Amino acid sequence: MMSEYSLTKMPTLQSDLENDYVELKSDNNVLGNTIRHHYRQTNSFVNLSDSYMEINFTVGGAGVATKTLVNHVGSLFRRATLKLGAVTVEQVENLNHVLLLNSMVKYSNDYAQSSGSNLFYYHDTGAAEAVQTPLLGAAQPVAATVNTNYNDGFRKRLIRTAPGGNAALVSCRVPLHEFFQFCSVDKVIYGQEFEVELVRAPETESIFGTTADAATVTVNKVSIWVNKRVPDRETELAFLSSISSGVNYDFNFLYQTGYLTGGLNNGQNQLRITTQSEKLIAAYVMLVPLAYTQIVSKSRSVDELLDAEIILNNVRYPIRKYEQLDTPSGKSRTYHALTHMLTGGDLQSGLGLTFDEYERSTIIPFNFSAQQNLTGGPSVVELNVTTTAVDTRAIVVLVSEKTVQMSYSGSSSVVTVM
Repeated sequence: MMSEYSLTKMPTLQSDLENDYVELKSDNNVLGNTIRHHYRQTNSFVNLSDSYMEINFTVGGAGVATKTLVNHVGSLFRRATLKLGAVTVEQVENLNHVLLLNSMVKYSNDYAQSSGSNLFYYHDTGAAEAVQTPLLGAAQPVAATVNTNYNDGFRKRLIRTAPGGNAALVSCRVPLHEFFQFCSVDKVIYGQEFEVELVRAPETESIFGTTADAATVTVNKVSIWVNKRVPDRETELAFLSSISSGVNYDFNFLYQTGYLTGGLNNGQNQLRITTQSEKLIAAYVMLVPLAYTQIVSKSRSVDELLDAEIILNNVRYPIRKYEQLDTPSGKSRTYHALTHMLTGGDLQSGLGLTFDEYERSTIIPFNFSAQQNLTGGPSVVELNVTTTAVDTRAIVVLVSEKTVQMSYSGSSSVVTVM
């Protein structure tokens, strides 16, 4: 039996008779602010870890020649919700900000320079501003100097959305597990409808470029290409026999969601976030402008943060709080902590950001992996930061353990979020 069908993860023995994709089109005749997809074929085997989204969009308006989409096509959406039956198994708030932070630190250079481009991801370089001139100082390249502020990623995105200064259709393919970590679990689902809902982000958060001329984004198409399986007869009978006798089918994954704080004061700030009941694993914090416009870079942090710590269930993280975060020494400490947290100290791995890039896109990491939620209920995250500026806020991405259990009895199943 193939491991994707196994309730106990046995090794692969057989191949599927069919392993193909079916297009699940949007329920909406006109794609507006909310886009829904509903899969209703309950007698089929599907694997969401091998499914993907097709997203087509166009950037237009007066600013089409100078503005483009923020890094990652997922920046189009503020919220993403996945339901199995009537049960919400994952709802990601501020998806555009979650994907922005994830892509900056987790995408390798190899991925960014190859497959990541199909997600409309092009690594921001230089000052991460809308700078398109690679050379300065002379008309002849031999005598010119390199423009250290040049943003190669912005330039490549602009070329795709407006080649020659004219609007062009951009088509992307995004693995479903980019939006939903539930879909990172390599298991088939049987006998269950599912629904995906996407809510658009405001264009001030999804568009970036120069000049005061406004640009607009039209989402032309969103389809889900569902990986549909037809197993060999032996595997199918073994699977159906297992669920007919009653069995619990667990999906364990790391759930991510984002929070945007209110405006921060010049000085000390204490912010409280009440989470769901999952065990928290990590948090990432980035200081950003209080209000975005289409000419404000979304990849740059505001360099006005002095110190930071989180108190979770009466425990301080880190033990010695991050200090002097406006200095190279303070940033070097947090960069080291971020690298170690994501790579485990593996010298063969690395972040998507160099230290020079990290200095202008500072993401503060907090590691809670040893933390135990002794209450069994919601955890309260207390973020304490000191800033030197007003008109700022923080993006907070929380990562936690989550289990979704499908309890089969016969051909029907009950979904429980644990």
